[in-house]
Amino acid sequence: MHNQGIRLSRTKDPEHYAGVGAVEYRMLYPDIPYEPQTIDAGLGLLHRNLITMSGGYELLGVYMPHPPLTDESVYTEFFGAPVRFDTGRALLRVPTKLFAQPMSTPVDPELRRMVVEYLEAHYTDPRESVVTAVRSAVSRALGTVPARIDLVAEWLHMHPRTLQRRLAQEGTSFQAILDDVRKNAAPTADGGRHAVLPGRVAGGAGRTGCPHACGTPLVRQDADAGPPCSQVHIDCTACRAELHFCRPG
Repeated sequence: MHNQGIRLSRTKDPEHYAGVGAVEYRMLYPDIPYEPQTIDAGLGLLHRNLITMSGGYELLGVYMPHPPLTDESVYTEFFGAPVRFDTGRALLRVPTKLFAQPMSTPVDPELRRMVVEYLEAHYTDPRESVVTAVRSAVSRALGTVPARIDLVAEWLHMHPRTLQRRLAQEGTSFQAILDDVRKNAAPTADGGRHAVLPGRVAGGAGRTGCPHACGTPLVRQDADAGPPCSQVHIDCTACRAELHFCRPG
């Protein structure tokens, strides 16, 4: 799971039995409303994933933070273990030996490398500060979509006010981070500063596709002007993204 508003973590057994630990499913931002079904589905998916990865494991118990949404026997039948409700926590109780158990299926090294590279490129380390996460998101946004606090907050799965508050706790603001990223971004041909999107601009008709979700065709403003490696300015007429590509030599 790579939702940045959720954390899966190894924790101590809430019942303090020797040789028992727990995997906790935690929503990071309590001011963001969520439905109890989200927890039910999340723990259910976690349980199924652990079965797949381990080849089968011993589930000792389940903690749900809310009352049962259906008959308790439905939960017990699904998990195959005792389920406690209204505990204030969402977790699976498991033997601690599970944490050292190898995966049931050998991992393809090349596939693992590709997954790790993708995660490193698209997700911030959960141990990093909010400032680092916002700076990374703003850097990716510049040159593709408007770098607005509501969009960045949505990417980080929190409310804009929560994001503002957490940045203030770390001694900065969204605007300060945005200004700093813009100041250190690559200069463009029109004298502005935007993040540069690596890659080649299509020749011929001077049109390419917007990398933003709108997919609108883009008109290259200066398709035939400028020396090699100069930057080419493109405007998206739908989402208004300002895009700057490096002209290949």
